[in-house]
Amino acid sequence: MMIIYTGWYGFQNVGDDSFVYITDWQLKNKYPQAEVLCLSPQQYGKGVKSLFLASKMSYRAYLLSLIWYIPKSDALVFSGGTMFKKRYSVFSAEHLIKILCTLFRVRLGTIGVSVGPFPKYANEKGWISFFKEMKFISLRDRRSYEWLNKRGIDNITLGFDMATLLPEYCRDNGITFPQQDDNTIGISLCSFATKDFQDNVFNSLKEFFSVEKRCEKILLFVFKAGDMGDKPISEKMACFLRDIGYMAEIIDYCSPFEIIANMKRCKLMICTRLHAGIFSYAFKIPFVMFEYEQKCSDFLDEIHYPKDLRLNDHQNIEVVSSKLNSEGDKIFNYIDNKIKEAETVVEPLSLLSIKTI
Repeated sequence: MMIIYTGWYGFQNVGDDSFVYITDWQLKNKYPQAEVLCLSPQQYGKGVKSLFLASKMSYRAYLLSLIWYIPKSDALVFSGGTMFKKRYSVFSAEHLIKILCTLFRVRLGTIGVSVGPFPKYANEKGWISFFKEMKFISLRDRRSYEWLNKRGIDNITLGFDMATLLPEYCRDNGITFPQQDDNTIGISLCSFATKDFQDNVFNSLKEFFSVEKRCEKILLFVFKAGDMGDKPISEKMACFLRDIGYMAEIIDYCSPFEIIANMKRCKLMICTRLHAGIFSYAFKIPFVMFEYEQKCSDFLDEIHYPKDLRLNDHQNIEVVSSKLNSEGDKIFNYIDNKIKEAETVVEPLSLLSIKTI
């Protein structure tokens, strides 16, 4: 039995990379005799086997890889992230996948994905037809669930972001992390946010760190490298921090486990990237979040992040961080429930049973 899984892989994004390890781990646990393969040009280590028809990700290489590998497989799983949000057409990769999976009787499903938001002319009928080909659809957010449910798609499961399972993955694989350092704060910036939003974040951080000495060292995490990467804005912030007397270090793009090891050193994480917040939550690191996109707000809503600890026009980092000292534990009140929901997200993988293919 050969199972291929695919997602936004190969784009040097730490959050998306975490889905690779979780998916690979879960599939191998459920199907120890199967050949489990990641459709990506990137090499991940830790037993993950990647396959791709090019050394770098491109749309053309992705299509050719689908044409070459789908006929050889028994199942294809879309795994993790915002996978479906563009216009559906006869030229889209999803349409090609639908044809190939139907023609070669390859079982098709999703785990831990988001659906939409779609552009105005998204070809809704095309998307509905595509989702009806799925044997199972496992979602990470309520907004996606409601969109599909309203359109008569009924083979859906609502769970939570798979990255929440990283602590369990680490325990299973003997990965340990250092203790917190009370003199270190972490920052995750996001180049994908609008210029105005980036400027507001930058000014908020300048004000917060200038008023008084908050710590000795500040770590700036690059969650996305390459095109639209976070390193240039992180370096700009690091220069400012060094000028006002902080030790500032860039934690460049690397594996999720190296990122988490450094995050665990921090007494506070100031996050813009969604998965900086999710990693912080999963490993119980106190954090605040700039909500640059709806998915960040949805995440905070889903975990019942206290309203009085959210950054807004009336509450800056100064106010929220002071509250965190005495009220920070409130962030994690529902974490056991969210871990169970994340486990729910991967349960439909059992529907790939070789007996049903």
